[in-house]
Amino acid sequence: MTFHRADFMKVLYYGLCKDARLKILTSKTVTNIESQDSGVTVDCSDETVYKGSIVIGADGTNSVTRKLMHGIATKDVPESLWGPLMPYKSEFVCLWCTCPPMIEPGHYFETQHRGLSVITLTGKQRNWLLLFEKKSEASRSRQKTSDDELQQFAARFFSFPACPQFTVEDMFARRITAGLTRLDEGMTKHWFYGRMVLVGDACHKMTPNAGFGFNNGVQDAVVLCNGLKKLVLEDSSAGVQPDQLRDVFAQYEASRQEQVRRDLSFSAHFTRIQAWDNWIYYLFARWIRPLKIAQRWSAEKISHHFSKARVLNYVPAKDPFHGLLPWQNSSMGAS
Repeated sequence: MTFHRADFMKVLYYGLCKDARLKILTSKTVTNIESQDSGVTVDCSDETVYKGSIVIGADGTNSVTRKLMHGIATKDVPESLWGPLMPYKSEFVCLWCTCPPMIEPGHYFETQHRGLSVITLTGKQRNWLLLFEKKSEASRSRQKTSDDELQQFAARFFSFPACPQFTVEDMFARRITAGLTRLDEGMTKHWFYGRMVLVGDACHKMTPNAGFGFNNGVQDAVVLCNGLKKLVLEDSSAGVQPDQLRDVFAQYEASRQEQVRRDLSFSAHFTRIQAWDNWIYYLFARWIRPLKIAQRWSAEKISHHFSKARVLNYVPAKDPFHGLLPWQNSSMGAS
């Protein structure tokens, strides 16, 4: 199932009650965070100031929260022990573009070549085209890309089939939006400090080929929220103390890092298999992965992996869908 992430966010947003939606503030740029034993203070570029108990940095690869947390933490801990400010490296770049629905929804196509690969995804309202290239050297630098550079990059793939009906050139010519991004990979050593804690791409980043990045970000948020909810219920009168928060954050970090490491490794291998990064990957991609027995094994392995997904254990809900493999963690009231 393929859908536009913005549509998914709209569903989540309008699923909130009106009072909850009023608490969501947009067009804000965080410029500073002060973390003290009594709470946190957040300054924004529009000169607004917000005070609270904690800051959850769900602000992506270029996380401002991570950068500010790094600056505060390295005043007390040497950077050699804490870790670098920019923890990710990139060996691959990806040109992505969206275009009108040219193929019926529900399809996934791959085209593979040495150092290059193509993924085509089809949804009801749009199609997505992803062009991957292995770079000669890993990089931590970021740079903007002009329209001419996008065209030159895409031109290397023009003869590749995007699907049985169209080439990459056909789909790229009908693009609505497009961009070029480096594919960061890695994980920060520390996910929290004081009253600040990171989730999702702010603390780990993986290539998108296997689709594990967004799912791991959601799992971070679920595990963290479950821990915070339990803490509030256990001691709602005296207020949350710094050592209690530290315990919750540490449990969250420890419980998630092991799974994230596995998914980072799987995503890295999957991307390199599609790009025939060495002769072992090439043999696997060309001769083993297409076998029906290998596809069945892969589907079963991934299904078992996702069946273990954590859920908010304090939110009543019903499971509307039931497949051959049941969820191992059900919501309150699920049947």
